[in-house]
Amino acid sequence: MNIKILASESLGVRSYCTYVETKSLKVIIDPGCALGPNRFNLPPHKQEVESLWECWERINEYLKKSDFAIITHYHYDHHHYRNANLYEGKTLFVKDFSTLNPRQRRRAEKFLEKLKLPRAVVVADGRNFYFGDTEIEFTKALPHGYGRQDIKVIGVYIKEDKESMFYTSDISGVLEDTLVDFLK
Repeated sequence: MNIKILASESLGVRSYCTYVETKSLKVIIDPGCALGPNRFNLPPHKQEVESLWECWERINEYLKKSDFAIITHYHYDHHHYRNANLYEGKTLFVKDFSTLNPRQRRRAEKFLEKLKLPRAVVVADGRNFYFGDTEIEFTKALPHGYGRQDIKVIGVYIKEDKESMFYTSDISGVLEDTLVDFLK
């Protein structure tokens, strides 16, 4: 299993875009990135803006070669329609947006409207999928951080043979029994 972090806070942007390649599949998780508009009353630094464009180039490169894309939730640092044409022919696993707050639901609907012919859009919450020797398992909905019951995310567990990885975004640790049960 090959895991590559494409964009993250450590790389100068808000994101945690990750690429995973196994013998059976190539998947990109949360293919988006963004800058905070203001931090400590300061606009983004020139180096942060440069990092943003470098991360977008990397994300687009890996999105092109991915078979699958996963959207864990609908914040713009985790998905964006700027690269909508790159989803053509891919299977997209998404966080169920039918029960989200209106703002998150609108973001999801707008994103899915802009996509260019994905092969399939699959609601992934709490489901398992198998591709050759690779299993992808999704958590049920988890809160987006402590005290944020209005915004939900999904976690992703990928296993191939004896190797595995678990990806969560923006949940601020193990806050829910749902996640504890999943990790057992």
